Amino acid sequence: MNSATDYLEKARNSYVGACACLERQAFDSCISRCYYAVFQAAIAALIHLTDFRPMGGEWSHKATQAEFNRRLVMRRKVFSGQVGRTLLTLIEWRHRADYAPANAGRQTARASVTLAEDFLSAIQDHLGDPHGPKSA
Repeated sequence: MNSATDYLEKARNSYVGACACLERQAFDSCISRCYYAVFQAAIAALIHLTDFRPMGGEWSHKATQAEFNRRLVMRRKVFSGQVGRTLLTLIEWRHRADYAPANAGRQTARASVTLAEDFLSAIQDHLGDPHGPKSA
C-alpha cells in the first residue's frame, strides 16, 4: 500500500468507523478513529501532491504532520492553516482519549467528527475525488 488512493480509502474507512462509534456513544474510540482518518488522508495528500516519501517507507505521525504543514500549508499554500492545525488538534484529543483516565465526552467526539469531515473534504477536493467522506 503506497498509493494516494489506498490511503484515501483507509481514511474514509476510519471516518466511517468514527461515525459508528459516535452513534454508539463510544466517544474515546470515535476521537481515535477521527485522528486516524486525518492522518491517513494527510498521507494521501503528501503522496499525490508532493515528492515526499518517508525514509524506510514508514509514515510516522510526527513526520507526517510536519511534512504536511511544511510542504502543503506553509510552502505551497495548498491548504489553509486551519486545515493544517487539524492534525495537531486531533492527535492531542486522541492522546487524551486513549491515555487519560477520564472518558471523552460527546461534545469533543462531535467536534472531532466535524474536523475529520472538513479535513477529508479538503483533501478530496485537491486530489480530484468527487466523493465526500462516507458517513455511517
